[in-house]
Amino acid sequence: MSRLTAATATRILLVDGHRTAATALALRLATAGHRVGRAYSWREGLSRAVGSDHHLILLHRDLPEIDGLALVRILRACGLTAPMLLLSATDGAEARREALGAGADDHLAQPFADETLLARVAALARPPPQRDAPTLLAVADLELDLENRSAARAGRALRVPGRDFDLLAYLVRNHGRAVTRDSLLRHVWGRDPGPRTLRASIDRIRTEVDGGSPLQLIHVVPGIGYCLLDEGD
Repeated sequence: MSRLTAATATRILLVDGHRTAATALALRLATAGHRVGRAYSWREGLSRAVGSDHHLILLHRDLPEIDGLALVRILRACGLTAPMLLLSATDGAEARREALGAGADDHLAQPFADETLLARVAALARPPPQRDAPTLLAVADLELDLENRSAARAGRALRVPGRDFDLLAYLVRNHGRAVTRDSLLRHVWGRDPGPRTLRASIDRIRTEVDGGSPLQLIHVVPGIGYCLLDEGD
């Protein structure tokens, strides 16, 4: 297998409850130059998938506790748009139809040759082109000016200072997606200031942004974290 350059390497999340097989598969991908994170249960896979950006989510259908198809559906329901490749011990048109119907982008039956796997990964996991980061963000009637660090809702100026603004901006950038508490702490604070700090910041933002508005934008996602969602998402 030829090794990829740093520019073409992709970030892959591998969700597989079979640790020995997952380790071997991760090694094959890493040898080809990919950066591979691993999760060994559907809950860990869900947390890592919604908490970080990946070029590809590679998951096995045979997971502990639930069918991998169910995890695909959950991830799509959380707003994840990353390509998903479902591995399965079952081949055939019906298995592929089930995978695609659940929201996966491709299906690969085991056993498979390394070259086949890498070709599928290369076809799905293309990093998006680099673009200049916008300085103005908007969701529904909420507007953020990142350069001036100001926010407004339906034309009304909002008071969202300091870390609260950074947290709101992160939610807006990820609107429509569930964001884990760990991801918010890592990207906004760079450390863990404690659960009370995050909750207090979220409460202040919800009061300022959603207070008095018939359209609530910031929602709690039980067991995961938070999501900024408008009616069009």
